[in-house]
Amino acid sequence: MWHPLEVMARGFNHRVDKQSLVRSSTNDNVSDPSTEKTVRGRTKLKRPRNGQIAILPLGDKQFVYVNYSLDDKMKKGPMLGAILKHEYPPIIVEKNSAGVEVERHAFYWRDYYMMEREDDGTTDVDRVKEEFWSIYSVGEHLEDEAEREQLEEEADHIFEKYAANQCRNMMYQARVDAVKYFFRKILSRPIKDPLARKKELTFEQYLKCKLDWITDESWGSLCQYWCSAGYRKKRKLGQDSRYKSEDVAQNRGGSRPLGETQQYLKVKYGPEKGTIINTYCCMKAGLKNCDSSGNSGPVTSGCATKRVVCFSTDFF
Repeated sequence: MWHPLEVMARGFNHRVDKQSLVRSSTNDNVSDPSTEKTVRGRTKLKRPRNGQIAILPLGDKQFVYVNYSLDDKMKKGPMLGAILKHEYPPIIVEKNSAGVEVERHAFYWRDYYMMEREDDGTTDVDRVKEEFWSIYSVGEHLEDEAEREQLEEEADHIFEKYAANQCRNMMYQARVDAVKYFFRKILSRPIKDPLARKKELTFEQYLKCKLDWITDESWGSLCQYWCSAGYRKKRKLGQDSRYKSEDVAQNRGGSRPLGETQQYLKVKYGPEKGTIINTYCCMKAGLKNCDSSGNSGPVTSGCATKRVVCFSTDFF
């Protein structure tokens, strides 16, 4: 089993070869996705027309764009999601605590490290990174080689956390997409994500809704997991925890992280609207609820309001 540090130690440089590994990608980055792709999730890549897109590390698990564009179709979150789906590992065979070989589906980012190709010795992680860094770049604007290498090393460490989070979101969304497919295709009653999250299917029903980026063997394993007592118990504990909390500071800003939301507000409404407080309030109230000047809509969460007051008191 490969570990992230072991791969780094063997000197793999995913920026040496900029050639794309995904053969199904397209250079048309302005074409509208089909209805099927909108429902099932993006699985094909789009290539930037004007070279790589420059990004910078922010904090310990985010990236921001050097030049943010409101009309850009190459957002890194959806693009990485498409890459993760394209390189999703086949069924994993490993030994359990009793020493017996068992099969299971890949569920975490670390599972992308587990298998090597016989022809070139690369792992799924190698190919994910190769593809991601053929689209995006870090440090190309720096003339000093030492500074550029330091920034690239920082980006590599942040990418591990970023990819782990994207993988976790992808696997969570897989069950939701299967439920939506069942209601839309089989029952002819389309439903949206909020309702689909609350629904459960039987094993046989899940099997009929296989997503196109997962192999048959892995899909069967995943369906068994969703129907297992362990998963249902874990899911119920999560639901009970949310129901018990009468006031949570729920994020309604969509898929954009804080850093990218700041860039969005600055570009669309002006630099003064990209402050930490206004960005936080916009994410809690929902970006669609911003007024024409870029001010946040009403924040209904008392918890979020208290945080804003405390932040303002402590720092201003």
